[in-house]
Amino acid sequence: MEMDRYKKEKISTFSLGMRQRIGLALALLSNPRLLILDEPANGLDIEGMVFIRKVVIDAAVKGAAVLISSHLAMEIQQCATKVAIIYDGKLLCVESMHNILSTSPSLEDFFLEQVEKMRMGAIR
Repeated sequence: MEMDRYKKEKISTFSLGMRQRIGLALALLSNPRLLILDEPANGLDIEGMVFIRKVVIDAAVKGAAVLISSHLAMEIQQCATKVAIIYDGKLLCVESMHNILSTSPSLEDFFLEQVEKMRMGAIR
């Protein structure tokens, strides 16, 4: 997790971003078949976000199913193969990223389209 220089420091002194890295490292220790992450990019700077994205993609390539809950559409767009849109406690759709980007300019736009469809009554 590129934190060797901090090995003698107490975790209680770490920033939120550093704690995110530690949490992900702990989650990956057992080479899980399922990895569930809630806002893994929270508190990270750009370099940290890129690093975490690479780690998550690598886990998926090695065979882990990765479930990420996030409000950062661009981050999800860059690493997800399938997306579930949940809004106001309702599952609006589940779609492949390929299909999403073939019909919308971005995941963010697709999300807004789905929310609008729900508001107009097209999705229940």
